[in-house]
Amino acid sequence: MPRSRASATVSPVPSRLGPPGLPRSFTEGSTGGELRLGDALHVARALPDGCLDLVYVDPPFATGRRRGGRAGPGFDDEQAGHLAVLVPRLAEVHRLLATSGSLVVHLDYRAVHAVKVALDGIFGPARFRNEIIW
Repeated sequence: MPRSRASATVSPVPSRLGPPGLPRSFTEGSTGGELRLGDALHVARALPDGCLDLVYVDPPFATGRRRGGRAGPGFDDEQAGHLAVLVPRLAEVHRLLATSGSLVVHLDYRAVHAVKVALDGIFGPARFRNEIIW
């Protein structure tokens, strides 16, 4: 599928990398990559097309339970609206992945099938490589 980017006004991503208290090796003088803190959609929209070789996504599992936050408010891990939140982020991942890049999505049995169908719509079914069940 052709890649396209919707025109939208995006605020700049904060230049600070990661939460306060990270070891210096994560934030200064690193040549191995970058750690950004923020909403995935906001951060992704500030990155250039095709800039990532690997993306690992670990979204909420749509368990239907309330999840508490460690350093802030929690969230309702509801099934209703799960894809509405996830699909725009996956579409940005499609734009960000290099042509030889890989996407790993960590899900459980509650969400995996609906997300697989959504990914087929974004990437095309021929791009699917494998499923790991453990």
